[in-house]
This record gives sequence, structure tokens and C-alpha cells, in this order.
Amino acid sequence: MRLEPTRSTTHIGIVPKVSAPAETPVSISINQAPNPLPDAALQRTTTNPDFLVSLPDKCLADIFESKTKLNPKGSFVILVTGPFGAGKDTLTGKVVEYAGDSFGIEQPVRYTSREMRVNEKNGKEYYFVNREEFEKMAADDVFLLWGNLTDNYYGTSSKSLQNVFDRGKIPLMIQGISETGPMKKALNDRKIPYIEIFISPLNREELNIPGGIDKALEILEKRMGIAGRNNMQGRLELSKAMLKGISKDTIVISNSNGDLDNAVLDFLKVIAAKKEELASNLSA
Repeated sequence: MRLEPTRSTTHIGIVPKVSAPAETPVSISINQAPNPLPDAALQRTTTNPDFLVSLPDKCLADIFESKTKLNPKGSFVILVTGPFGAGKDTLTGKVVEYAGDSFGIEQPVRYTSREMRVNEKNGKEYYFVNREEFEKMAADDVFLLWGNLTDNYYGTSSKSLQNVFDRGKIPLMIQGISETGPMKKALNDRKIPYIEIFISPLNREELNIPGGIDKALEILEKRMGIAGRNNMQGRLELSKAMLKGISKDTIVISNSNGDLDNAVLDFLKVIAAKKEELASNLSA
């Protein structure tokens, strides 16, 4: 059976095919200031983030927010987060691949100063630039948000987001553990609606039962072991903090083993409901 896209924006018509979930390559944020930049960049607002969860001090990072204005043109932003090994890339990739056109979902490509990895392509996973180029872009106010994470710069271009809005589409962005709060603040500052989706190996009810979080961590550890991830203990520490700190307003979608098809359907149901909500507000 193959996943086939549907052209309907009100009915989710997908014939699912199960694929193994994969880990999102999210960096652990280290508390260190960025290299000195021209005064124009240093004068930008450094957010005091309302993080998704309470993080250890070593994982906090300064995220810089520009003053660039954005016009969502009736659209909203999909923020996706979750622990290491939850399969955020796999799930969102399937959503965009098979329902991106019919649901109007598009994933803006971010910028980074880190080196390109094997099998990565410039302009697909990231736009890869060197540190000097990135710092020049930051000084020129190119980024809505940017920061120094694990000795590499990462940034979201304001223009890339606005281009998605201009096309009448919905931006989907995967956020690292230290980036979610600052991005929510940046969107709130600009009165841009958003929904926050937390990808988990178990659903909210399963996480809340005794031993649920430990079971989820066992699943994540197994996935990361198969993927050959390093710093396993640090990743599990942060993953546990995220699983324990899910807010009541956050939508939790389970991406359990062998159930990727249902996770895609659940994801699209959330998007369809948000689109209907905004349409109702506009017509009211």
C-alpha cells in the first residue's frame, strides 16, 4: 500500500504505508554567548524565553530576535517539538510529502554555520553557510531568530517565513528544545497564530500512567541506539525533562513503533481543525 496525497482540504484521504520512525537531528544547546557581531546585531532583543520545560543551566542559550515585521495573511504557524528519537523529521516529512499541496503546508529551510553531513543537500535540510557569512546575515537583520547552539549558528530567515505566507501556505517548523519558547514569543510579538505539536513515542494518557515516562524513555533509547547517536545520557536527560514538562495546551501526537500512518492522520486532523477555526473567525 502507498500513501497517496488528497486534494481535499476538508477530508483526510490517505492510504497509509508504515515506515520506521527516525530521529530528528536536534542539537543540545550550550550556554555560551555568540561571537562578537556588529553593533546592529548586538542591539537586537535577546529573549528571556518561556521555555517548553525547565532546562538545566548548561542547556540554556541566548536566542536573538530581530524586529522584522511579518504578515501571516490569515495563515498560522505549525511548531513541532519533541524529545530526541521521537521521529519528528520522519513524521513531518511524510506530512509535507503526501499532504503538503492539499493542506497548503510548507517547511521553510533554515540556515546554519555547521558543516554539511553525508547525504545532506544544501537547500534541503539547511542552507549551509560559513560563520562569517552567517554573522553578516545576522548583522543585516536577515533572521527572525538566531542563536549559537553547540558552537554552530542556527537561524530562521524572516523572508523565508514571509514567502510561505505570501503563497497562502502554512509554515511548518521543527524546533529544538531551547528554541521553542523564543519562537513562541516572536510569533506572539507579531500576533501570528500558531499551534504547538509535541511528537512523543506514547500518547498523553500513556505518559501519565505510572511508569509511562520510563517506558517512553526506553523506546527513545532503543531508537537512538539503533541510529548510533552519541551523548546518549545527555539526550535522555533532556528528553525526560521534555516529557515531564508538556503543557496542557500542547497537542501530543503519538509516533509509536509501526504506527506512523496513524500519526500522520492525527497530525492532519489537527491542521484541518485549526484551518476551520481560523476560517470561522474570519467569517464571524
